Formats: sequence, C-alpha cells, structure tokens
Amino acid sequence: MEFFYKNNIVSIESDKKTINFLPDSVEVDSLTIDMAGEYEKGGFLAYAHEHNGFRIYQLRVEGYRVGYIPALLTELSSEEMSFFGDLDILIVPVNPSSHALIEKLEPRLIVIFGDSAYDFGVKIGNTESPVQKYKLKEADLSLEKMGCVVLGESL
Repeated sequence: MEFFYKNNIVSIESDKKTINFLPDSVEVDSLTIDMAGEYEKGGFLAYAHEHNGFRIYQLRVEGYRVGYIPALLTELSSEEMSFFGDLDILIVPVNPSSHALIEKLEPRLIVIFGDSAYDFGVKIGNTESPVQKYKLKEADLSLEKMGCVVLGESL
C-alpha cells in the first residue's frame, strides 16, 4: 500500500486500485462515497458515517482498518469513536488542537497533512520531513508507539 499527496489530496494505491481522500468524499476506483452507508467496490469495504453535517470514513484496505476524517475536528461523539473502533491507520488534516482527538482514537499510524502538519508532527516527536509518496511498512504499525507520516510539499 502506497500513500500519495498531490494537489492537496491524499491517495492510496493498492492492488492496482486508487482510493482518493477528498475534502467532502472518498473515491474508490470510480465509486464516489459522499453519503452515509456501507459500500463495496473491487474488494474494498468502505463505511461512511454522517453526523451534524460532516462525514467520517472507515475502509478495509489490504486487511488494515483505515480511518479518514476530512475536516479539522477536535472532538468526536462516543458513537463516532465506536464507528472507528480499533484503527490501524488514521488519515487526517491537523492543526495544533488535533492532538487530543488523535490520542483518543489511538491509531497505530497517523498520516497527516495540512498547513500545520509538519509542526504537528514535530510536536509529537516526528522528525521526518514531509513526503509526497510513502510506502507502508509493517514496522510502522507498532503497538508500542504511534507512528507518524507527514504528507505534503518538501521543506
């Protein structure tokens, strides 16, 4: 599974299929997920949950549970927290107040982007520069410490 960042959009390429994480939807191949529900496309399972006018997403990609929060949020309801369950990877734009939310979700790896993603990564101990392409390695999914990948333009 590879992550890409181009034109402010995060994408995953997996099994020759592309998943685009857009500001208001998720595209799996040619299927646009922009309403709450359960979806299946080309072997990918995707779930969308809507509450108070915003959507959150959970996908199964190569056996991993991937969560996506497209908006800058600082809190989730208990229903939304349980929607995510035990996440392997969380894709989320961040700002300085995102830390508490990410800490509550406890993903094994966060893939962050946005204007303050690099500074946020440094704050939580990530010293790597932003990248536009990242290949997932099993070692990045530690149970001991949350991993962090910053997607964006190089410094």
